[in-house]
Amino acid sequence: MECENKARIRVWKEVKVRHWMMGGKLRQRFPLKKDLERWMELQTVKALDKFKAKQSKEIPKSTNIFVLGVPRSGTSMVTHVIKQAGAIWKSKSLEGLRMEKKKHKNPKGFWELDRVYRANWRYLHLKGIYGKNYFASPRFSIGVSELKALTKETSDILQTLQKSTPKGRCWVIKNLRMEMSSEIWRDIETNLGCKMALVVAIRSPVEVSDSTWDYWKSILFWKHCMLKILEVGSENGYSIILVSHRHLLTDTQAEVKRLFKGLKELGALGLDGSLVTCVHPTLWRCRFESCNLEDLPNHFPHGVRSLWSGLVSLHRAGPIALTPTNVKEFMGRVDDRHTDGYIEDMKRLSRAVEKQNRQKAIRRVRKYLVGLGNTVKIITHQHFINTNPMCTCRLT
Repeated sequence: MECENKARIRVWKEVKVRHWMMGGKLRQRFPLKKDLERWMELQTVKALDKFKAKQSKEIPKSTNIFVLGVPRSGTSMVTHVIKQAGAIWKSKSLEGLRMEKKKHKNPKGFWELDRVYRANWRYLHLKGIYGKNYFASPRFSIGVSELKALTKETSDILQTLQKSTPKGRCWVIKNLRMEMSSEIWRDIETNLGCKMALVVAIRSPVEVSDSTWDYWKSILFWKHCMLKILEVGSENGYSIILVSHRHLLTDTQAEVKRLFKGLKELGALGLDGSLVTCVHPTLWRCRFESCNLEDLPNHFPHGVRSLWSGLVSLHRAGPIALTPTNVKEFMGRVDDRHTDGYIEDMKRLSRAVEKQNRQKAIRRVRKYLVGLGNTVKIITHQHFINTNPMCTCRLT
């Protein structure tokens, strides 16, 4: 840039001297050549000062993006769309995409950073929440040192991504379990000095349950997960943009245009929706492609039907960017988690899973000992006998 400026200044001076030699206004204004040279130097200094002031003018910080949603609701697709539009989603130290063991299920990847995934699961495991019992009551409380370590890890992830993002651009993170691990993702706006927005992928609970696990459990899980996401957004003061999985596949241009219009309103910089080239059609992953899923069957729980119809209405007719106040008003109308019995069911299921795991462990130990030819009886804590611990009995 400096070499280009010097070349321009040299050419400009040569032109002015040529004009001065030919006479005219410059010759009348500066009869002596040294006066012309002094004037040219002053003009050059002014131009350079103006250029430097323009260069040093602070670029406003961009609003950055978290993509959230129920598993199988299109979070990978939405993250990929935002990435195609120009958002930064990884750096050299945040390379890993988390892939399923059976890669044919999602060969394009989940667009989920490995460090984000591990931090969330580490938090859930320390709380004693395993498998699909997301909303069971935590079995354990996390120690202060462990909580600090996890918070430091998430802060390091965000700061590394922030440093890798050029000025005038935004970054995006798919944070699939943030609604459960929000304790380690707090004070982001204060620590980074930038605003955050949530892009929430919404998909019919019928489609979600069809591509996940147990039908009725997953429908209630869908409701609790969606409400928890909205709750996290409203409590932390984040604006929310809803993106429909179905519309993204059936009316891609309109849905992409709507998404980036909302992100522009929230101050996300460096995004160009026209750069989005494709949405992979194999990501549909559901058997109910021909059904009208905006109206759920009557045998579905009332809370699920009211939540889904409310989300569809918000997406169709509400503001593109929902403020925390909008979200709180919406949740006041549809939140009935305290009466649907899902938490109690999850507690029972959690205890059943613990019992099954304990029985599996006992069977594995028995099988191992039989293979060694030992004759040892497995004594549980409930039947522990305070006698000679070296006694030998046959397996029962």
